[in-house]
Amino acid sequence: MTNASARSAWRAVPTSGFKVSGPDGSVPLIQIDHSRFVVTAAFEFDHQATVDDLVGRMVADGMSEPDARSAVDDARTYVPENAGPTDLASIPSFLRWLENTYGTSDTLSAAFARISRAEDSVDKLRVQACEDIAKSRKSNEKIVFEFGHASVAEHAVLSFDLIDVSRLAIEAIEHARLASYTEKSQRYLKLKGLEEVHMPEELHGNRGEFKKLESRLNELLHACGRSSQPDKLSIYLRPLHPNS
Repeated sequence: MTNASARSAWRAVPTSGFKVSGPDGSVPLIQIDHSRFVVTAAFEFDHQATVDDLVGRMVADGMSEPDARSAVDDARTYVPENAGPTDLASIPSFLRWLENTYGTSDTLSAAFARISRAEDSVDKLRVQACEDIAKSRKSNEKIVFEFGHASVAEHAVLSFDLIDVSRLAIEAIEHARLASYTEKSQRYLKLKGLEEVHMPEELHGNRGEFKKLESRLNELLHACGRSSQPDKLSIYLRPLHPNS
C-alpha cells in the first residue's frame, strides 16, 4: 500500500474505514471482457479497532499473533499488481484462506439448495459444500441455471438459519413474506413420526391422554405410509383437496 500521506477515504462511503491510494478516494474499474474487471487503485481497510479485534479472535482460536496479524493485513489490503483481474463476485486470492472456513457464494447457495431434499441440518450442509467447492459450483450450474431455481442463489447474500422450529412457527414466519425461504420439503423427506410433537402448556395436566393421542396418530401416519391401496386413501383425501 502507498504511504499514509497519499491515501484518502473511499469517496463512496467516507466513514467505512477504507482508504484508497490517490487524492480523490475513487476506485477506478476497467472492464476487460464480458465478466472480468481490472481494479487500478490500491486500497485497504484501516479501522484499527476492527483489525485488533480480528487478530484477537484468531489468536483465541489458536493462531500465533504474528501469523494472525499477517493474515489480517493480507485480507484487508488490495494491491492491483498482486490481485489481477476480478469478476467482482468470486473470493479474491488474498482471501482464499477464508474459503474452507466460512464458505463462498458458491458453497452457500449449494448448501441451501440441498435443504429441501436432505435430512441434514443446514449447518451440516454448509460444511459438506465446503469440502468440495468444485462440486458445489457444478451443482449451482444445474440447479440455478438449468433448472431455473434462482431463489437459492439469494442465500449467498444474507441468510438466517432457523433450526428445530415448529411447523406452526414456520408458517407464521413465512406468512410475512419479507424474504425468500427454503425449507425442508414434506414431499421429498419422509416424516420420522410424531415423536417430537409439541405439547401445549394448557395440556400439561393431561399428559397421559395427550401421549395416547400422539401414539395413535403416529400409528395412523405409518399405516398410511405402508398402505398398498393408495386409491382407497384418495377417497378420503379428495374432499379435502378436490383439485389434486
